[in-house]
Amino acid sequence: MSLIVYPPAADWTWMIQRPQQLMRQLARQGHRVYFCNLTQTRKQAEEIEPGLTIVHDHDNWLQTQWPKLREAYDGASVVWINAPHLTQKAVSYRADNLVYDCADDFAQWLPYEQMAINAASTILCSSQRLQSRLKQRYPGKTIHLVPNGYDEGMLLHQESGIWPKPADLPASGRPLIGFVGAWAPWLDEPLLYAAAKAIRDADWVFIGSEYERRFTLAGAGFPHVHFLGHKPHHQLPAYISRLDVCLIPFRINDVTLAADPVKAYEYLAAGKPVIATPMPECQRMVPYIDIAHNQQQFKDLIKARLSDPGCCEARIRFALANTWRHRAKKIMEVIPYLAAPRSSNNSLEE
Repeated sequence: MSLIVYPPAADWTWMIQRPQQLMRQLARQGHRVYFCNLTQTRKQAEEIEPGLTIVHDHDNWLQTQWPKLREAYDGASVVWINAPHLTQKAVSYRADNLVYDCADDFAQWLPYEQMAINAASTILCSSQRLQSRLKQRYPGKTIHLVPNGYDEGMLLHQESGIWPKPADLPASGRPLIGFVGAWAPWLDEPLLYAAAKAIRDADWVFIGSEYERRFTLAGAGFPHVHFLGHKPHHQLPAYISRLDVCLIPFRINDVTLAADPVKAYEYLAAGKPVIATPMPECQRMVPYIDIAHNQQQFKDLIKARLSDPGCCEARIRFALANTWRHRAKKIMEVIPYLAAPRSSNNSLEE
């Protein structure tokens, strides 16, 4: 099995998404994984479960501990990055292999992409649109599609009564319409404004951090709209399990067209009706997800699902067939060197 390091790009506990989920699952497959926090503190590396260690003091660890780990380990050493601008830093680890896992299509990353593609031993991506773009731009390169998935540890597929009701959820007793995720520029605020204005016999809840924009829907004229802010990952099931309709209200642009929303899998695992804008990866989840192509459809679908939620069991089955555990197994299939003995002549160089 391999020695895998994820360089500083995010903190382990901040908005747990694809990087944290895959690193956890690879550790559970038997690899030795070091996830390096972006925020550096003078703390010793912390093993949070067998095979998975959080590095708090990365710069010191890189100089004093990583070389010893790399030399002593029998398996291949691997640097795993999601952002192409980290390629130069990744090469400095002098690992045997580099995995570039492309999960976003940010324009500001494109100038660095060629460097990441050239340096990578393996290239992964999270959506068919990303795979198509990368294949077209880099002919001859093998691009492996590994979508996002559902974290079974959230237990959303079990009975919702296992979590107490969060105190900050509305107490009106009306249906709950909700979105869980960052309040970010890629959300379609006019769409949400129109729908919240039209549907006032339910409470609207938004759970997540403000990211590069302020939340402006709540306030005068919208007493039924509630912004609850960021919640730790382990608290999210208590909120999702109580929603009656779940939303993925993204604008349609280059970033969202390439996105595979993690929350889609989590909503479905709870058996919830999901209304999404027409992103390709969400459209591939029909009939488990309902797609709204305009404001009127968005409002109509929400009303329809408040009246008739549909088959929750089918949604749960879909989520359980698309877990992060399944994704890790797919990665093991497409990256044979993860389980191979270390090669003495395969290290990355500056």
